[in-house]
Amino acid sequence: MTVLEAIKNKALEIAQLTEEIKILENKGGLSKFFRHKGLIKKLNLAESFQYDLIDDYLSENNTEYKQLISANYDLLETPNIHFTVYSESHSLFGNRTKEIRGDIQSNGYSYCYSTKTNINAGYFDSMSFPSEFEGSVDHWGSVHLKSTELEYGMFKSFPVKYQGYTDKDGFIKIKVIETRVEWDKKTTIGKLIANHFEYDENKNIAFQENLDRFRMMIAEFKENIQI
Repeated sequence: MTVLEAIKNKALEIAQLTEEIKILENKGGLSKFFRHKGLIKKLNLAESFQYDLIDDYLSENNTEYKQLISANYDLLETPNIHFTVYSESHSLFGNRTKEIRGDIQSNGYSYCYSTKTNINAGYFDSMSFPSEFEGSVDHWGSVHLKSTELEYGMFKSFPVKYQGYTDKDGFIKIKVIETRVEWDKKTTIGKLIANHFEYDENKNIAFQENLDRFRMMIAEFKENIQI
């Protein structure tokens, strides 16, 4: 099945779910509430999946879309980016963050959240912390980083700030440049914040305008789908 065929299949599924919801909303009874909630969830998932498929299709087949993607990666490229821990968390079974995810917001900052922690393997492991992360940011500004190196010490060190770079393909690599002593071995990174445009508001404005154009092109594509 081609991407275009998958998009059309999702359009048909969305149309059918929308009709089911419409019919259900005109009915009464307690069962309506539970079924309605399930259908809405299915519809949201189908629309989200179709959105990603259209993004993939336009990325491969639309010249303007390709140019906008390239422009956004150019805007994101920087030899100097800082990620700062601005919130802590606690892990029941672990002591360090393994994975973080987030998105660049309209102000040019990404707000990333810890999505995975380790399972503590003993005392020596409990004295470790993530000293390096690697991952990527895509043309939408979605950030995904994984811990790639650890450091150990006699006392539990907690990372405060990371510094690194973003290359022309969206690859990110950051290393710790500041730590503090943390007596609670269960403390982990909760949230990280970073400005992705070297505090250049013109770059951020250009990036956000490209995102608006992405959304517009996807909406126009959806309107013209022939089921």
